[in-house]
Amino acid sequence: MACGLALLVRGNILATVIGTVVGNPWTFPLFYALTGSVGAAILGTDMIAEIPVWDWDAIFMSPSDYLLKFLPVVFPLIVGAVPVATAVWFLVYLVFKGLITKYRARRGARADAAAELEEKPEENPNDQC
Repeated sequence: MACGLALLVRGNILATVIGTVVGNPWTFPLFYALTGSVGAAILGTDMIAEIPVWDWDAIFMSPSDYLLKFLPVVFPLIVGAVPVATAVWFLVYLVFKGLITKYRARRGARADAAAELEEKPEENPNDQC
């Protein structure tokens, strides 16, 4: 899915694969624990739920009934993901806004300094006209 999204937005496939392979094993358990805990706290329930056994017959006979058995596990994750994603978005926004503002200020200062050097003619002490 990551590669498909990278193709869609014309991103770097190799960077996508490396980021997915390196990042997912360490971050997914943390995100699941965080969003599950936040969601359970919001819902006032326990995060501990019985995960249904994988059953191909049940999937083909009554897929909606089988998938509804996963709702006690998935719903706290969904509910908890909303405030966690919102908080992370604000944090990332503020960090990058600060970085971009500093970068633009430095770039503007360099452009001003370069323009000032172009306006000022170089004085040559050997030139006596």
